[in-house]
Amino acid sequence: MNAEENLPEVSGTILVVDDEESVRKLVARALQGRDLLFAGTAEEAREKYPRADVVLLDLKLGDASGMDLLEEWSAEEPRKPVIIMTAMASISSAVEAMKKGARDYLQKPFPSLDELRLAVDRAVAERRLELENIRLRELLVEQDRFEEMIGASPAMRRIYEMVDRVAATNATILITGESGTGKELVARAIHRRSDRRKKPFVEINCAAIPHELLESELFGHERGAFTGAVRRKQGLLERANGGTVFLDEIGEMPLDLQAKLLRVMDSRGFLRVGGTDLITVNLRFIAATNRNLETAVARKRFREDLFYRLAVITIDLPPLRKRKGDIPLLLAEFLPGVEIEPEALELLKRYPWPGNIRELKNIAERIKILDRTTVGPDDLPQAIRGESREKAGLGDAGYAEEKDLPARLREFEKGILEEALARERGSRARAARRLGITRQSLQYKLEKYGLLEERKESDRKD
Repeated sequence: MNAEENLPEVSGTILVVDDEESVRKLVARALQGRDLLFAGTAEEAREKYPRADVVLLDLKLGDASGMDLLEEWSAEEPRKPVIIMTAMASISSAVEAMKKGARDYLQKPFPSLDELRLAVDRAVAERRLELENIRLRELLVEQDRFEEMIGASPAMRRIYEMVDRVAATNATILITGESGTGKELVARAIHRRSDRRKKPFVEINCAAIPHELLESELFGHERGAFTGAVRRKQGLLERANGGTVFLDEIGEMPLDLQAKLLRVMDSRGFLRVGGTDLITVNLRFIAATNRNLETAVARKRFREDLFYRLAVITIDLPPLRKRKGDIPLLLAEFLPGVEIEPEALELLKRYPWPGNIRELKNIAERIKILDRTTVGPDDLPQAIRGESREKAGLGDAGYAEEKDLPARLREFEKGILEEALARERGSRARAARRLGITRQSLQYKLEKYGLLEERKESDRKD
């Protein structure tokens, strides 16, 4: 929401609501030179109310009760100042009016016209100040956060604008970015700002569900469809009907299921596993991946037609190392009331953040556990102190140059893969389970590091 577009300007217009013409003329003389509107009935008051900044309201109207109008207008947010006028001044009516939202209370006949002018001018000033404060608060919100996302960097502002633009559509969206950048938050923000926000948001992590179970989770199954299917099960797509389906780690979905998913997206219908009845659904699909799907398509690991169907609109989330100016904002959110010393903040900004926001959040949790109110360099993990000092040219012994970090990371991951395969005597299925990843993901990594070719060469030599 843009505060400047949604909040009215304060022109100082005063609406005088009184069924006595003599009172309206008296107020007109007292407030000469100000922008005035007049109403003698409740209907007329309702009609002119939107154009007013302050209301002078009589409690006794010929056709209605001023108290009823007050209660009706008090439901607005932000509320316009209403000053009650009545010839029936009493403590009880004053208390009731203030409880229902009146800003001030004046007795008729007015003890002093100066008092009337002062009350009106004060109400106009308060109205102007209140709206200005709301504008400032909303501007800060717009600068620092958007839904659950936090950041004021140009990259994040572009993300916010894109989410705002696409939320109202039914377009399929692909969210890309490294692990830990907040892809789920983007998907939830799109759903909450869409026309489907009152319907379910169903998240399906394609990497976390074993491949042999993923089809049943997505589409459901009929009783007796397979061993263990003792009753009919409703699938996640069916449960999400009318809402949004978020397919996280879509790159890990098996090829046969990719084909079935594509048919659902095109036809809006599917069969449960073992079923014959067509189930129709109205869904919006949002997918996310930390993999390069175009590369996966080239390697025949991902269907080209599904890729183009998903990537109608692509939102690419920047890694934390490319938006380091947002680190203080994120720390203020994760560690409210905790002071970060300048040297510690500088180290945090220099660190490359391979785990992105998830890694920063974990470090914040560590600081919470240590119960620190002030965080200095020594309170940070050694990896951050070492990496950051090396990046700053401080020459910490034992730390490689920054340019060697990607190579070190590749060697480390390759070594872990080799160890897992060795422990499981070459069984990729068992190695994948040991590593906590899918077999397809393991296959991809083995190809990435050339381990498949190495194993084939080794087999030939043997």
